[in-house]
Amino acid sequence: MDKKELKKTWNKLPEILRDIIEAFAAVIIIIIILKVILGSELLVPIVVVISGSMLHEEGDNTWNTWLNARGITDEQISKFPLKDGFARGDMIVTMRPTAKLGDVVIYDRDSSHNSNRKEPIIHRVVGIATIENNNVLVEGTLDCLTEDDILNYAKNEKDPKKEDSDKILLYITKGDNNEVSDQCGNIALPVTENQMLAKTFAKIPKIGYLKLCMLDPLHCLDD
Repeated sequence: MDKKELKKTWNKLPEILRDIIEAFAAVIIIIIILKVILGSELLVPIVVVISGSMLHEEGDNTWNTWLNARGITDEQISKFPLKDGFARGDMIVTMRPTAKLGDVVIYDRDSSHNSNRKEPIIHRVVGIATIENNNVLVEGTLDCLTEDDILNYAKNEKDPKKEDSDKILLYITKGDNNEVSDQCGNIALPVTENQMLAKTFAKIPKIGYLKLCMLDPLHCLDD
């Protein structure tokens, strides 16, 4: 089919169908551009928040005081991204998961905690344990875990082909609106680098409700 025939066929389509095709093509192009620029490991570098675990209630500063009580200073917190959290229905733009303390990351559930729910978790990194030569260096907090706990997890994570001198990173994560870390609330084991899918780059408030309502129109607006 040459260009003239293609144009004739296109012009014969109903206008609303052409608009839908053009909009869909624009979305695909935007997604491809975002994936190339941001380097996200996700197939689509945009995700919709489906829970309130990162919600910040007005006047509630407990997420901050929780961190303070575990040695993370206000100065450190001031440099965290997304300090106002996000809510169910927000849309999150993601990028490559080179996570630092305070970053909000998306990670796969481990095999011990994925029986009922399969979707990844979007929570904040509140601690990073670096294991090298059987020594543990902690940035942030381990919450209820000990360095011995971390060493035991690291033994399970260690590649038998690697030397003991090779570094292993394990992440402690927490929803800002949760009372304890994921690792102390039976949500996840310490998160490995292999589980990391992406970290958040930006949020677009509420626009994700479009997807939620398409998937579950009867309950999409429930809190």
